[in-house]
Amino acid sequence: MEMVDKYLSSLSSDQKRFLGLGILIFSLLVIYGVSKSTDVNERIVDEPKKEAFKGGDLVSNNTSEYYRNRGENIAKQYEDVKSSQKILEDQLKEIKIELEKSRLAAEQSKNPETHQGQNIAGTAVDFNNLGDMGKKMIR
Repeated sequence: MEMVDKYLSSLSSDQKRFLGLGILIFSLLVIYGVSKSTDVNERIVDEPKKEAFKGGDLVSNNTSEYYRNRGENIAKQYEDVKSSQKILEDQLKEIKIELEKSRLAAEQSKNPETHQGQNIAGTAVDFNNLGDMGKKMIR
């Protein structure tokens, strides 16, 4: 440390500025080199080559490798979407059941004195006790 302090004190302000700039550039180059060495080239879209279309035959109903792989990929994507939709459907059913339970609990807490003669939403309607409504429907 003492030797570095002695060296820095012997430099002029311009030399210190250039030394700082050099250290900064060197550290940026090291960071760039490390980031380039850890990059992984991943191909997102594969463009088919002429060889991929060979092997197809209309007479024997053989498909080329390109179309066979494409069909398998589409089928896999369809199955993934179908399974995720099934999971969402199950979750929605569970939510619906929970909402029904909470709605019924709220109704029972509001009206604890429900009688057998009263119609509760979702139960059968007693057509004998409809009164005027039944008369209007007869006309």
